[in-house]
Amino acid sequence: MALNRAYSEQAERAVLGSMLLDSRNVSHCATILSINDFYVQANRNIFECIKELYENHEAVDVTSVTNKLQEKGYLDSVGGVSYLVELSEGVTLSNVSYYIEIMKDKTNLRVLAEFLENVVENFDAESQNDTHKYLNDLEEQILQI
Repeated sequence: MALNRAYSEQAERAVLGSMLLDSRNVSHCATILSINDFYVQANRNIFECIKELYENHEAVDVTSVTNKLQEKGYLDSVGGVSYLVELSEGVTLSNVSYYIEIMKDKTNLRVLAEFLENVVENFDAESQNDTHKYLNDLEEQILQI
């Protein structure tokens, strides 16, 4: 299903770039976003390192993130220092909340897609016996998304 691949690489890159450029954005993003809000694995790894540095009250910049990525063995797989530098170029810092909103929307679409796939996979004769209860259970699960 196409929804389980819903993501915005541009929003992910913009958020990471804004975190590399401005420590206020690190605190803002780290409290709102989780690693699951990032779809691209390289971006997940970078966010993990940024968040770890932030939680340890360490500086967050291209150099410190590069060191943390290297320490964890992620540096080459994320595209090296050049990718980090690229992330921090051309970012509009004032739009970070908008980028976060885009990412959260994409996360919700992926969660919904996973939920719908599970509904289809688990639909069986037993669920057809008590349709009202089955629909109520589904409604409850949807509201939790």
